Amino acid sequence: MSEKKEVSVLLAGGFGHAVWVFDEWMRDDAPVRLVGAVQTLPDEKLDGFLAHPWAQKFTPSIYQELEEALAVEKPDLVVVSTRPDLNPDLIEKSLRAGCHVISEKPLAVDEAGLRRLHAAVQETGRYILPMLGMHEVPAFAEARELVEQGVIGEPVLLNARKSYQWGTRADWFKQRETYGGIWGWVGIHSFNHAAHIIGRNAVKVLAAQEQNCFHPEYGPGCSDCLSGLFLLEGGVQMTVSIDLLRPDGQKAWGDDWVRIVGSEGSLEANPELGTIRLIRKGHDEEVRNVTAVAPSFYTAFLDTVENNADFSQLTALGFQLTDSVLIAELASIKGFRDLDVNPRRWELS
Repeated sequence: MSEKKEVSVLLAGGFGHAVWVFDEWMRDDAPVRLVGAVQTLPDEKLDGFLAHPWAQKFTPSIYQELEEALAVEKPDLVVVSTRPDLNPDLIEKSLRAGCHVISEKPLAVDEAGLRRLHAAVQETGRYILPMLGMHEVPAFAEARELVEQGVIGEPVLLNARKSYQWGTRADWFKQRETYGGIWGWVGIHSFNHAAHIIGRNAVKVLAAQEQNCFHPEYGPGCSDCLSGLFLLEGGVQMTVSIDLLRPDGQKAWGDDWVRIVGSEGSLEANPELGTIRLIRKGHDEEVRNVTAVAPSFYTAFLDTVENNADFSQLTALGFQLTDSVLIAELASIKGFRDLDVNPRRWELS
């Protein structure tokens, strides 16, 4: 058996969840080499990412301009992990330089940026894998398996909860224009729960609202309490609850929870507890420990470099999820109701 090609990677940015990618590559002993890192903002620090045990195996060159780094290093793959409003420009330049991209979410903070990226993917044939950490959570992997097996019948309702610590936040969280709002930064995971676990995207934002209750120094641009009601494909209803009010200092940064109601029962997936709660017709209520192993996500993406694997579906999902949260954000801040979402317009030909 021939050895796998070593994939050359360029890091662009010093903020976000690139460590999720590094964690998986280190765990899988992936054939990846970090060749360079780009400072995307004048005051951006790369130290945190470069101190990661995986990154410390390499001696990447440091750049201040993405174009120079792309020209010199000619990477196979670019990891974009920085302030979200910078994503469209960094991603598009990387795609047009012939690179595949793993990017922090949301992919864009407005529809114009999202359309630019969609066109760039269509024109270059390169893919974007959004940093959707929920795909790597065993509890959600098991919930997905149970739904696929028909254990709870046909899904009709999904409740998603995201509770995070406030922690320390950069000043640019005060401006929606720089990070896309909390619907884009956090709420996108709830839409991904629906897409990943039950295979349904949003088709309508029925109502959404948000408040800054306890962090006025960041308001109104950064809310700490949000909720929404949405309609998914196939008439499935979804409720979403988001808060950044989880007390600081908890062992787990976030407390995610998903409940799915179907025609034959319901299930609740709780990653922090590591449990699945299952209620079915003809069975006693059951709380079981999660046994599923989530498949590789970022390591699997390397196959698009090595073997031209087709990642158009996950790339389209990144567009669909970003579009959903952009519309949720609009409904939330403008008070609009019954806004249509069209996931099919982001499919790739």
